[in-house]
Amino acid sequence: MSTAQVVHWVWCYLYALVVVAGGSIQQSTFFLIPTKYNVEDCLLAKTTFTSSPYPKMLPYFQCAKKCMADKNCNLFCLSPDLQSCSTFSLYMSSAFLEKAFGSANLTPFLACYSSWAHGRNLITSTMRVKSSAPTVESSSMNKAIDGICCLSSYKSYRFRGATNQSNEWLVDLQQVVTVAELRIVGSVTYFHSVSIHFGNSTDNASNPVIAKIGAGVGDNRVYLKPKATGRYLTLKSATRDMFDVCEVQVIPVI
Repeated sequence: MSTAQVVHWVWCYLYALVVVAGGSIQQSTFFLIPTKYNVEDCLLAKTTFTSSPYPKMLPYFQCAKKCMADKNCNLFCLSPDLQSCSTFSLYMSSAFLEKAFGSANLTPFLACYSSWAHGRNLITSTMRVKSSAPTVESSSMNKAIDGICCLSSYKSYRFRGATNQSNEWLVDLQQVVTVAELRIVGSVTYFHSVSIHFGNSTDNASNPVIAKIGAGVGDNRVYLKPKATGRYLTLKSATRDMFDVCEVQVIPVI
């Protein structure tokens, strides 16, 4: 049985369990993240499995189930021998720039799966971004598109605009697209009162406001109705406090 067939079998079985058994487990869709590097930040738990007659199938199911049972879990990773599972509160997308945060000095993972990642995310780590001045150089604008965010870590996972200034962050999607959804992760304390501009002008003030976020919730999901078309996406804070943008995904219409 191929890896793809194993994963397909696992998800079909897991969906049936959730529907029949109910309980506190929530149904989720996980996407494979192309990284084998080990990350330590935002670790929730590490579990060692007992021996199983189905070593190539059951660990995927067990690890996904453990992640789904924890409301803070967004990512799970399996060890190369399929004997252990690590769950994380990391927000990781398929554009994860592993050179930035992955550690080759730790035991590598066999595979990681993210429930925050979206299969049609347009953001890549090579896109052109602009922003207001960061608090420190390590909190630069590119941190919001490197594919990984740990909100509970004090390490520089995010762009953070300095205080006492008008803060904004802009990304050039490099083409005109019609967008259905935005996923924006930012500190609850420093991501609020935000206007989202989107359009074809390089002058963000000329682009229409397509949505507003009042009180941030950490993982902010914006479902656009009607859908919006443009190339330049800008997040603009209405306050002069620090401005935190940890990670962004842009999902186009099908």
